[in-house]
Amino acid sequence: MSEKEHPDINYLKQDKIGKVLAKGLATVYKEQPAFPIDYLSKWLMNYSKTQYQEELEKEREERRNKLIDKHNNEQKMAVEIENIKADKLNKIQEVHHQFYRKILDHKYHAELLVEEFPEFLEKSFHLTGAYIGVLDFPFKTVDEENDEEYAHLDQGGDRIITYIGSSKSHKFILKKTLPKGENVGLTYDVFKEVVPPDPQPGDDGAVVELPPNYLYVDNVVKQPKMYFFRIPKLGAYLALPLVYESCLHEGAFDEGVEGRLRYHADRETKENERKEKEADILENIENAKKNGDDTAALEDQLHNLVAEEVTETPFKLVKKEYVVCVDTLGQDREILEQDRKKLLDYVEGLVQAWQNCEKELLSHDIDQQLQYRATHKAEEILRAWQEAEEKAVDEAQKNVPPELADKESEVTFILDGARLDTVKHQLLNDAKEHLLHLTHYRVLKFTFLLQQVLYFLGYRKGEINVPGTNLLDWKKVAPHINEEDFFHRIEAYNPHGAKPEAPER
Repeated sequence: MSEKEHPDINYLKQDKIGKVLAKGLATVYKEQPAFPIDYLSKWLMNYSKTQYQEELEKEREERRNKLIDKHNNEQKMAVEIENIKADKLNKIQEVHHQFYRKILDHKYHAELLVEEFPEFLEKSFHLTGAYIGVLDFPFKTVDEENDEEYAHLDQGGDRIITYIGSSKSHKFILKKTLPKGENVGLTYDVFKEVVPPDPQPGDDGAVVELPPNYLYVDNVVKQPKMYFFRIPKLGAYLALPLVYESCLHEGAFDEGVEGRLRYHADRETKENERKEKEADILENIENAKKNGDDTAALEDQLHNLVAEEVTETPFKLVKKEYVVCVDTLGQDREILEQDRKKLLDYVEGLVQAWQNCEKELLSHDIDQQLQYRATHKAEEILRAWQEAEEKAVDEAQKNVPPELADKESEVTFILDGARLDTVKHQLLNDAKEHLLHLTHYRVLKFTFLLQQVLYFLGYRKGEINVPGTNLLDWKKVAPHINEEDFFHRIEAYNPHGAKPEAPER
């Protein structure tokens, strides 16, 4: 139709009216009921109810599907969050594992203690600061004329805490000392000798765990003995004693060498005694067999025969005392008990690793020294060098010009020059092997003598010593001896020329 349909027609032609009526009329036509109008009205009522139920079910299904989708999404999100948490926890645990591995594998724990260790603690436990103090005699400026090994320490005073290491955020505390007094210096309490009471069983029979060995202040501004290097801020403070027994020193090395010699000799003696007993038992077994006697008891005796156990003398130890300090100043929060325990575990782990490492290094040095003694006759070598020096001095004495014979200082200069020339030749030839061998040791003897040689060769104090002290830094010096420059300096050294510049003090 070309003409526009009436709006009422369009309304009636809607699917929910026209199609429904057409379907109802078709049903009436098909069924041919006796009362068509009544039938159609009932059909329409039934259709309306059915349609409503279908729409209601459809809405319910849609709501159900939406709830299922929402639940699935929430579950998926929860799994993702748990995965993120687990991944983060794994990364944190891996960081802790790697650092603990570093503690176990490190060969210079004193260096680890003052730099990497406090930095790791601060970052890993979200602390404000971490810093390391040493309990020792006060430091003092070294007099350039004083070459004593411990000239940097005022050994006439009381031992105090000096801060020698820190995280990057607390470098301001380095070289500062903690005042010590009745009303100040709470941290000193961690070094007090406290005899722990015997653990007592609890009500349930289990042994009650003793309190941990550290000092903890949950609110520093309320503790009158706290000392602040900067403006006080709200937060907590924890001080953990780090006390370890060191064996990397000359005394332990000397006693260790002799102790290991005795240990090997005692073991050999006990093994020889075992062999003698074994020979006696075997002889008795043989005689018993010849006489037709039972040998079971003798064979049991032979089977159980072992050499008597020999124990090596423990290394000579020197106690060294440090304190690991951490705080949350400015964060206004406590350090959780679980974190305090973890921090204590790290400190105790470092102590154990440090002591084990030193024992291994000293044991290796002792074995090297015994091997060196077995392959080198040190006394004969030294005697030969001394004889060569004396021979050179005698030759120089014979060749002193007559006009200088009465000039004592000139003669002494000539003789000393001959001696030094001989020593120089020995260092570049026969002694070179022995010098290089020293670099494999961690404990060095006669450090003062080596220092003087290095000064003569033009090395500065800052190049070879621990800063601010007369202590030879062997880790720093050993690579110099392995370099050709060291032997070039020996070769170029001229005892007859101008005196070298005084070493930088």
